[in-house]
Amino acid sequence: MLSAIIRIRDKGSRVIERGTDDIFRKIADDLGVIPDNRVRVFVCVEGPNDVAFLKNIAKVLLTEGDVAGFDPDDTPEVVFLPLGGSTLQDWVNSYYLRPLGRPEIHIYDRDSGKPKYEEQVNRVNARKDGSIAFLTKKREAENYLHRDAIRKVMNIEVDVSDDNDVPEEVARAIHKSEEGAVSWENLSDEKKRKKINRAKRRLNTEVAAVITKHHLQERNALDEIYEWLYAIKALIKDVQ
Repeated sequence: MLSAIIRIRDKGSRVIERGTDDIFRKIADDLGVIPDNRVRVFVCVEGPNDVAFLKNIAKVLLTEGDVAGFDPDDTPEVVFLPLGGSTLQDWVNSYYLRPLGRPEIHIYDRDSGKPKYEEQVNRVNARKDGSIAFLTKKREAENYLHRDAIRKVMNIEVDVSDDNDVPEEVARAIHKSEEGAVSWENLSDEKKRKKINRAKRRLNTEVAAVITKHHLQERNALDEIYEWLYAIKALIKDVQ
């Protein structure tokens, strides 16, 4: 993914800068001029689906009266940042958000096999500014969901374990339910990818919005989610 920033020159002309080594530092510097001193913590994740998942879980717990919950849309102290898989290492290794003077909470997928961002998690946790990084104990956000919530929203049956590829299994099940559909194996890689991405988006938006605290307990996920949310809320209070 090519990143760019539009800058205004002294005489008002605009120039597009692309692909430079310090492009992310410049973006962070520009963010620093936003006139909102209420921001207390940046929550950094891999992508938009992870943002949707965390926001929905925080809202669900708030609705159920749990003190760990909060409304992300009414909490200006917290800014969620999807760093993007292709640029995440640059954000962390070069510490581009440092000029903003705010601690960061990083939550990255454990994935399958060796965690892709283990080094970045260690780098963040080695900082001395209150920042904290977590690797999920389950494969990815979708593995924290519950099969009953998926059934309720999508009317399909799939297994959800700590390690299976939930978006692909959901995409396969939805495809199989379509009348006259060819077998999943006969689909092109591009069509499979689109169906999996669509399933992933729905899981983190629609399904995560209807999951319950009881579901999270059944998935042995609640204590870990508490750890993330309490870390965020502690920084809201501590940073002055």
